[in-house]
Amino acid sequence: MQSEPQKGLFMSSSKEIQIIKKDNRLIEAKYKLSIHQQRVLYTLLDIIHTTDEDFKHYKINIGDIARKFELETSQYLYSQMQEAISDLVTKKITFNDGDDTVVMAWLSYARYRKGQGNVEISFHKDLKPYLLQLKSHFTQYQLSAVAQFKSSYSVRFYELLKMYEYLGKGGQFYREFTIKELRDYMQIEKGIYENFKDFRIRVIEPSLKEITNFSDIKIVQVDYMKTGRAVSDVRITAEPKNQMMLDIREEQMELELANEGEKNKEPSEAIQALVALGVSEDTAKKWARKFGKGRVLQNVAYTLAMKEAGQVKNPILYLSKALEEDYGKGWEAQKNKQKEAVQKAKIEAKTKEQEDEQRLERGRKEREEILAKFSALSDTEKEALRDMYAKTLKGGVMFENWKKAGNEPERKGLFLAAFPIYLKQNGLI
Repeated sequence: MQSEPQKGLFMSSSKEIQIIKKDNRLIEAKYKLSIHQQRVLYTLLDIIHTTDEDFKHYKINIGDIARKFELETSQYLYSQMQEAISDLVTKKITFNDGDDTVVMAWLSYARYRKGQGNVEISFHKDLKPYLLQLKSHFTQYQLSAVAQFKSSYSVRFYELLKMYEYLGKGGQFYREFTIKELRDYMQIEKGIYENFKDFRIRVIEPSLKEITNFSDIKIVQVDYMKTGRAVSDVRITAEPKNQMMLDIREEQMELELANEGEKNKEPSEAIQALVALGVSEDTAKKWARKFGKGRVLQNVAYTLAMKEAGQVKNPILYLSKALEEDYGKGWEAQKNKQKEAVQKAKIEAKTKEQEDEQRLERGRKEREEILAKFSALSDTEKEALRDMYAKTLKGGVMFENWKKAGNEPERKGLFLAAFPIYLKQNGLI
């Protein structure tokens, strides 16, 4: 039988899977797009091949975009889409690339076909390293994960979270943002949603709700952390949705229908378990009807476990007592409790591992920022700071290594970490 697909779950083998692939630097860039502009870009990303060596001029149809994102076609929609595309030719995107800050437009070209809804369009050529020939440090996901989003903020939140999904190794993962970082990512102008409550209600909560309802990940928890009395940071914990949910739901429905006609039949699985233990078939049927399938299976499992532990001499006699007193129920509960404790320990260990990785990543980014500021100084200032640091080494092996490291010793070996720490701790940068 066929079951109706749930929103946010996309396993249909009849539909071609459309993969979006972006360099992480592009995901963390600063830009502000409307939801229609996001949809235009997704349509383009669906057309290009990430193995291509260069961009081409691509033809897209506004009617096709409407169908892809389940929008009602109208003259107003066509007008909105054309305006969105025009703005993308000049719409600014800013991101960091090593020590450089890069500013460019999304599109370099757009040509409209009057009365047809067709547009010939091309990405800005300098976006090539961030969309084509990607080998590492990229994030990918299915287009259907974001196709039903109504807010451009939801798209940004989704991609920023999806970047960190690998840290969960199939389970829960999280990402922390300062409020300033979020405002920068979303390019929310000064004076807009300055009150945190407005920011939370208008931006954060609706976006995370859409992600849970429609995408392939769900939000498990949101923690708002304060510095003093004001909220300064947000920690968002998420986990992948079970992609087998559709198959399980369909099988479960079939099983429930089948069970309607089996209610008055003997619970054969329970009977088989009893017979395997040595109970006669007639007695097995009687016990199965009296105690029910669940209780029988629990107590058979418990009896076998006790037998294996050397605590049972006569399994059938022991089982009869176990069934009457329902020993297996308490044992099952204890087993589940132990299982939950093990699972909790695994989650805590995974969370700690992820926190360590994020701490290292934050440290790396901070060092890069300090070194970038250092590189921007004049040669005279840089020489002065190098001399000051060298004096702290007080001779010895580290001092010799510093001298041998060449013109930019702060970028060599251990100094790559030690020198920025010195600058920060002494308030020199």
